[in-house]
Amino acid sequence: MLTKASQKVIVVGNGKGMRSTIYVYQRMNATTWSIVDTIQPYASTYTGGINLTTARVDGDAIPDIIVSPIAGNNSTVEIWSGST
Repeated sequence: MLTKASQKVIVVGNGKGMRSTIYVYQRMNATTWSIVDTIQPYASTYTGGINLTTARVDGDAIPDIIVSPIAGNNSTVEIWSGST
């Protein structure tokens, strides 16, 4: 995922109406970005959209991915280590 503190990455998620998916893009060169990881945080039936951010949660220098649902009764916050 976000394997180096100096690595240039963009983390994006989709909105309501489709299965929740997080995409991690890495800068390959001055003009090219490539998807290096895809995460589907909730059940395939959840289509309520996601809130997404990154922060240093586990104490290392690599940002971690934090996600929560926008809609529905599921209030589960999930965190993925940026180093895995």
